[in-house]
Amino acid sequence: MNAVLLGQLGRRQLFADGFQCHLGLELRRIALSFRHLRSVLRQSLKLSNWSEFLRPPLSVRHATMTVRPPIGKQRKYRHQDLQIIHAEEFDPPVGRAPVIWKLITNLPVATHADAVHKLEWYALRWKIETFFRTLKTGCRIEEIRLATADRLANCIALCCVVAWRVSWLTMLSREAPEASPAAVFTEAERRMLEHATPGRRRQEPRNLEFYVRAVARLGGYLDRASDAPPGTTVIWRGFSRLADLVEGARIATPSPDTYG
Repeated sequence: MNAVLLGQLGRRQLFADGFQCHLGLELRRIALSFRHLRSVLRQSLKLSNWSEFLRPPLSVRHATMTVRPPIGKQRKYRHQDLQIIHAEEFDPPVGRAPVIWKLITNLPVATHADAVHKLEWYALRWKIETFFRTLKTGCRIEEIRLATADRLANCIALCCVVAWRVSWLTMLSREAPEASPAAVFTEAERRMLEHATPGRRRQEPRNLEFYVRAVARLGGYLDRASDAPPGTTVIWRGFSRLADLVEGARIATPSPDTYG
């Protein structure tokens, strides 16, 4: 029985019989050529901040591994063909370790494009985790006590919209801070946030980042110069307080049809 060492995934070493490996040496040569081209462009363009101009390339390799059940259970369980994807970053930024991902999947990976596609899926994992954390800790769907399944489904569907808005706004303020706040906040919300903003910060540009940070401050965000961008927790708390402020202002404002 010939066992082929696949490599170290996490802290374990996986072995398999009849392992057929496609290492993608041609892709690595292309990546190395791209690395040389990048150094030439850097010298010719004399860029001071090269990381903003071009992302570091990745070395992506994939292979197929057959996992066999124990000898006494091979009639009961089938062999499993798993796909191994290995991605390694070249030339990471100074002060940060290179990104090294080692993934195992039962989805088909026949080409380099398939491997990159699965890596893109995995890159969304943290956003999905953040969404469900907001759904559980912010909306507290695990504490809902309703009598019927239909009522519970309707409540969870509404909470999903709220959790999505919080997660989406958190990422949007980081990726497009100069975007228009009118696409996210109503006029009444913007007015309340402007009144709640400290005087020293009211001269800042009234872009999306300005209002998101104002919401986060309502949720306990200190907004110091050394603080990281606000996360979903403070934004969720801030939206809860903002809703109360907007509703209180609406009640306090007399209706034009009111007399006396």
